[in-house]
Amino acid sequence: MISQDPPARLRALRARAGHGDDWRGTPQGDRLEHELAPLGVEIVHFSATVHASGTALRTALAAIEGERPDLETVAT
Repeated sequence: MISQDPPARLRALRARAGHGDDWRGTPQGDRLEHELAPLGVEIVHFSATVHASGTALRTALAAIEGERPDLETVAT
C-alpha cells in the first residue's frame, strides 16, 4: 500500500517530473529541483520543439478524453 503522505508517495513511486529545457538553470527550475530532490524526484528536461505546443497537446488530449482542461495545467 502506498502512503497518503505526498513526499512518501513520491519516494515510493520514484517519481520523475518533466519540464522544458528552458527551465534549466533558472531560479524557478533550480528551486524546483532543490525542493524535489530530497523526495527522490528526478527532473527531466525536454528539449524545446519548434512546431509542438504543450498547451495544444494537453487541450487536444482533454478533448479526446471528454474533459475540460484544467486551466492551471494549460497555463503552464
